[in-house]
Amino acid sequence: MNLVGAEMDEKGKLKVKLMRHTFLDIDANAFTMNMLKKQKVQYAELGKKVYVLGDSAFELANIMNKTVRRPMQDGVISPNEADALPIFGLLVDAVLGKPREKGEPCYYSIPADPVDATFNVVYHSNVIAGALTNLGYTPKPMNEGHAVVFAELGEKDFTGIGISCGGGMFNICVSYKTIPAISFATSRAGDWIDKNVDDFNVDWRRGLSMSLLFLASVLLLFCFLPLSMQNLLGQHVIGYGSL
Repeated sequence: MNLVGAEMDEKGKLKVKLMRHTFLDIDANAFTMNMLKKQKVQYAELGKKVYVLGDSAFELANIMNKTVRRPMQDGVISPNEADALPIFGLLVDAVLGKPREKGEPCYYSIPADPVDATFNVVYHSNVIAGALTNLGYTPKPMNEGHAVVFAELGEKDFTGIGISCGGGMFNICVSYKTIPAISFATSRAGDWIDKNVDDFNVDWRRGLSMSLLFLASVLLLFCFLPLSMQNLLGQHVIGYGSL
């Protein structure tokens, strides 16, 4: 999974930067620090700890036979990761950098509250807002599915169904002329599939059947939501997008 940032420059050209939201803590000694600087590896120092960020963390973990850590879990900031907050702020800084003008608005996507889990996204949204504010931006939250509608359904008067398929959550937004009529999410997304397949790796048939069941539910969602929209709005509406 990646953190993705986009901005439009003075010439109207869109610039996109992405970074894998992973990190790896390593021993801080003179040899290691010298190696990181020579290889131009992106890292950060927090107190007495050194953290390698992004793709470099993933590559270094493979070499050192270690497991990378992630500041997010189930589509939101991980409550089980002690270093999640400072690391997430560093990752956001690496993707966006400082604003050209103080107070420049920055829209960020957040998932809807999941229908199959007990947590909400308020804390997650506030953490992102805090990281953006510290950099000098004015944070503007937007639902992921709604963002898909704005990105893909301009020719349909921003009316239709926006679906965002992520590793942590699966987000759906039903929109009518830019107004989100229904927004919800499910926590059974990419990470959930990976976990269940791994849990049942002895009996691969069970893991495969669960993945196929999930994919079948997605196909049913694509089939029946447009019909629900037609009944709701009294017209034929089709529009899908993904981030």
